[in-house]
Amino acid sequence: MKHLFFATEFEAQPFIESLSPLTQKNNIFEGHTNIIIIGTGLVNAAISTLKYLQSIDISSSDQFINLGIAGSANSQFKLGDVATIKTVNIFTTEEHSESSQQIWQQSYPEVLLTGKYSLGSSLHPVWSDNARDAANQSSFDFIDMEGYAFAQSCKEMNIQPTLIKSVSDSLVKRSQTSFIQNAKLAIIDLHTHYNNL
Repeated sequence: MKHLFFATEFEAQPFIESLSPLTQKNNIFEGHTNIIIIGTGLVNAAISTLKYLQSIDISSSDQFINLGIAGSANSQFKLGDVATIKTVNIFTTEEHSESSQQIWQQSYPEVLLTGKYSLGSSLHPVWSDNARDAANQSSFDFIDMEGYAFAQSCKEMNIQPTLIKSVSDSLVKRSQTSFIQNAKLAIIDLHTHYNNL
């Protein structure tokens, strides 16, 4: 069975529509493929993912996939580009002193996956000039707000997950209206990509 994890129902909507009929129980849509809404932010995503994983009988044929939008921290990507993630870690705008590097790496170890690109998960939207500059200077290709929590939760349960992200912005929010329009386009491209897997 496939288990598809999204931060928001907004991101999941085309998947919910195409996979109907589904039975909804709180933030879980059950059918031949389950859709799970894990919430935005690292804490919500970790709690919701673990709660779901602990509530099901996991078989070796199950697939656990986090699909969603992300900002591009790499100028080679444009709106709607879809990428599978190879590594995910925490993104922060703060500099870490040499003395704190070891504890940072122990607290937030990088999660290795099977994709091609790198993802940083942030505690907050990356739309300020300072945060955007830090992201563009980082080693990350994409920035989101839940991928790391999802991947770590799966790792805790000895699951090898897949993360697939579609570019919704270049870490700039010009207006709420333009962000939503671009996010909708990115979600359509994500849905098309998923259907062609």
